[in-house]
Amino acid sequence: MSRFFLPWVVTVLLLPGPVWAVEAASALTDREIVERLTRLEVGQTAMRAEVGQLREDMNRQTQQLRAEMGQLREDMNLQFARQFRLTVALLSAFAALVAAIIGFALWDRRTMLRPFERTVRTLAAHHSSLG
Repeated sequence: MSRFFLPWVVTVLLLPGPVWAVEAASALTDREIVERLTRLEVGQTAMRAEVGQLREDMNRQTQQLRAEMGQLREDMNLQFARQFRLTVALLSAFAALVAAIIGFALWDRRTMLRPFERTVRTLAAHHSSLG
């Protein structure tokens, strides 16, 4: 183990390459820094104005949507009222039709049974007079 350790330590300590420091960007002057900051401030002011305009547009669109939703709600309520009146009218017509059919059936039965009742009374009266 020591046979490999000593050459490794020597290699690590003696062979590191020189480190070259390279300046990536040229140094900025004070004037350039001030110009860039000024451009940033102008851009920031323009962005704030645009954001304010967008906010106003959004508020206006929100108000328009609320007004349209209110109108749609009113239209929907009117449609529901019409639907309810139609349903009540149809149910009333159906109930009247059923009542008329039942009334006709009862009238027909009573009308049909009267001749038989007379015949039975006549026969009963004739039978009682015989007997």
